Amino acid sequence: MSKVLPYDQWVESDEAAGLGELDKIKGYGDHYRTNSFASGTYNEQEAGEVETKLFSLAANRGLLELDPEDPDKSIRDFQTTGRKNPIEDVDLAIDQLQFEEASDEDITGLRRFRAALELPDTDSGVLDEYAAKNNKFLSPSNLNKARRRRAATGVSPFYIDQDENGALDIVIDPSLEKSGSELTNEEIVQLTKQDPYFNTRYLPLVKKSLEKPEGFTISRNRARLIHEAKGVIASEEGDIADSYRRDVIQKIRNGDVEEAEDIARNMYSDRRVVKELYDEDTFVKAFMDFGRSSAGLGTPQVLSTG
Repeated sequence: MSKVLPYDQWVESDEAAGLGELDKIKGYGDHYRTNSFASGTYNEQEAGEVETKLFSLAANRGLLELDPEDPDKSIRDFQTTGRKNPIEDVDLAIDQLQFEEASDEDITGLRRFRAALELPDTDSGVLDEYAAKNNKFLSPSNLNKARRRRAATGVSPFYIDQDENGALDIVIDPSLEKSGSELTNEEIVQLTKQDPYFNTRYLPLVKKSLEKPEGFTISRNRARLIHEAKGVIASEEGDIADSYRRDVIQKIRNGDVEEAEDIARNMYSDRRVVKELYDEDTFVKAFMDFGRSSAGLGTPQVLSTG
């Protein structure tokens, strides 16, 4: 049974060993959220109160950088996860370059940077030089592409990111929903530990996204991704995309569902942009729903027929 320790006890525990003063304060927030969530005692209001107290503790100890021109910056910095490290960033960048079939030169440059990071006696100037050369590959937007794709294709369990306007993008490994049984809170927590980028503030959101709304045969997460993919299918430009759409609609009208699904799979294989956003099964389901709707043939698959 997961148990939340008092702050004074937790900072002396093995879990907090080796952390700096600020990371201990932030780490206790992770401890509180993961253990209260796993045990089923998580309360949003109480979690907010704990967060406020931890932020005040860090501020009073002078551990936060305050920006008079952007007073919310210190809050954003405090709320970012601190569990990633440079090697994990480089691994993601390499993965993204390989997916994009980038040049061997660019991939080799990142691999050399990774090797330098693994050597404890590498001069800091050398690391700075490698970082500068590979900066464009290590941008947050590039790393997020890799993280999102890895979740969509089942390499990672979750991807959640919040843009500067507060909008959230969440993707959950599709295989987690195919078993038919709902994940327990404890199972969700264990899965998040596989992802060094996961922000524990999003634990309740993961659970909610995995729930099936009334009248739906799939989860909120799956329904949203299918809806999103239908928009991508409808907006793809070019003669080839037009041909795929026409052929799928025609096959569905003729009752040739399996052939329509094969055409959808061909489009998935042909379009790297959709492979970066969705797994094949989600894309095919979206294309079938798009085809049925375009052919005027009734209810999308995601809705229950009773």
